This record gives sequence, structure tokens and C-alpha cells, in this order.
Amino acid sequence: MTEKFTQSIPANAATLPYYKYYLQDMAKVDPTARKKMVQAPIDPKDATPVQDRNDLLKPGYLKTEVGYCQMPDGTAFMANHLKMPNVTAEMLHWWFAWHGLESMRYVIWNKDDHYDVVVKNGTEAQLKDQSIPMAERIYGVSHTVTEDTGFGPEKIDINFKNPVDLGYDPQLLAQSDSDIVAAANGEMALMLHVVRPVDDGIELRSRFWLGWNVDLQTHEPVRVIPDDAKIDGEVAKRLGLHNIKEMTNLAQILPSLYAENKDKF
Repeated sequence: MTEKFTQSIPANAATLPYYKYYLQDMAKVDPTARKKMVQAPIDPKDATPVQDRNDLLKPGYLKTEVGYCQMPDGTAFMANHLKMPNVTAEMLHWWFAWHGLESMRYVIWNKDDHYDVVVKNGTEAQLKDQSIPMAERIYGVSHTVTEDTGFGPEKIDINFKNPVDLGYDPQLLAQSDSDIVAAANGEMALMLHVVRPVDDGIELRSRFWLGWNVDLQTHEPVRVIPDDAKIDGEVAKRLGLHNIKEMTNLAQILPSLYAENKDKF
């Protein structure tokens, strides 16, 4: 029998200082951004292979900043680029440490598609530990999220890691004007959210390599789907549309949400 999901709204939700973000309308998605994502899949030759993921830390832009495709090996790729006015990297580091501690925080990110989040591994204390730099509090923390990325709600495990453990070059990281705000092995995908400053805020560059993780010992990509399996490009496209929607809304609420709650874990 198919599991039924309901949004995890606590009984005291109306008393939470950020409940007002649940009541307000979701930010409107830029139709141009949506159009770019839904158009025909890109040529796989224009995708960034998982082996070249450090290219996201280099100056300039890559061949594909928005788009999706199925790769020749049956895995899939999704790229998205979004400007976030009045947002800083510091705010996003805080967001990834803060939002997993209460379900309502996750729901306000995208009230249409987010249902619940649970922090695993007993790491709640780590996320609140003021002796740990904000950017590092998420390292080693796992979330089980319930969300709808285009095919109905499902539970997904996301294991956040130190980017170096996922094969990102520490020297390149130190020299780059880009900042990795979230890097994770998911159940079926390697995730990256990297930002860099622009005139009025930051630009967020998201990448998902579906069918891949990174081995934490060798720091090399490993395929996590059977050799004969294929991930339909439609999966990557719908994930891209979900990414546009949630990050557009986050860009709208984060400046004030951070100002009001940055010291409230």
C-alpha cells in the first residue's frame, strides 16, 4: 500500500516566530528560468561530468548553467543558476545548519512541496554548538526529508559532508571566490550548492549528479545505481523545477528570516 504523507505542522506552529512565512504566498518563479529548465534536454557533452565537479570552483561559467539530461552511462545531470538579491553566503550557511532542527523550518522553505525533516545521528547539539564555525556545523549531519520533487512525496536521506571529503580540492576552495554552502551524498545523487558574490547579493549554482555518490575514503565518484539501470532525464528536469521553486522562495524570505532568527537555534 502506498504510504500517505501529511505535512508536519506542530500544534504550536502559530506561536513560532517564523510561522508568518508559512502564511505568506510563495515567491513567484521567474518564467524565463522555468522556460530554460523545461526546454529540450541539453547535449550530454555540455554537461559537467561528476569527475570534473571542481570546475564549479573556477572563475567564469560552465557550458551549462541551467539544464538537464540523461548521460550516456544512464546516470543523469541537472544544473541550475539563480541570483539571490540581498542574500549572503553567511546566511545560507546558517540556513543549512538551522532549518533541519524543526519541521516547520523546512516547510516554510517550500510549503507546496516540503513535508518534514528529521536530523539523524543525534547531531542536534552539533548544529547548535557555537564553538563550531557556522559553515562546518552541517558536516556529518544527515537529514531525512519528506518532499515532492515532481513524482509525489517521498522520504530522502541527505548526508551532508565536508566538501573536501567529497573530492573538492582544498587548495582550489581556499583560492576561489566561490563558497560551497552544501555538499552531500544523497541516496541516489551527489548534491552541490555553491555560491559567489554578485553586485546585489549572491548567485547560487546548484548541481545534482543523479546515480552518483563520492566514496569518503578515496574521494572518487562511485555509481550507486545498477550498471544496467538508467535514470530518465525527466527525473532530472522535475528536480530542476523543484530547485528553482524552493530556492526562489528562499531568496525571498531569507534576508528577514536570518535577521530575526540568526541567534535562535
